[in-house]
Amino acid sequence: MSSAAAPWPIGGSTYSFDVWPGHPLEESTKAQLAALRGQLSELGRQVDEYNRKHGVARDYQQVVTYVGQCMFERSAGPDGEEDMTDE
Repeated sequence: MSSAAAPWPIGGSTYSFDVWPGHPLEESTKAQLAALRGQLSELGRQVDEYNRKHGVARDYQQVVTYVGQCMFERSAGPDGEEDMTDE
């Protein structure tokens, strides 16, 4: 069966964006981190509220979303390649 025939809502992806002060998408890239946390927090609040009012079914699915977010300060060398030293 092809993946197109069974579009399961599970999986994982890692997204990395290289931006810097003055980059036209710097602010929107960083704002996305807060927006995603806000959306998931609100969804969690709504699910918890519904479950408190109606109870949890005997058999249920636990949907888990793992989101790790961080920013690294990076520097490119004179040749444009990323400087990987720890200095």
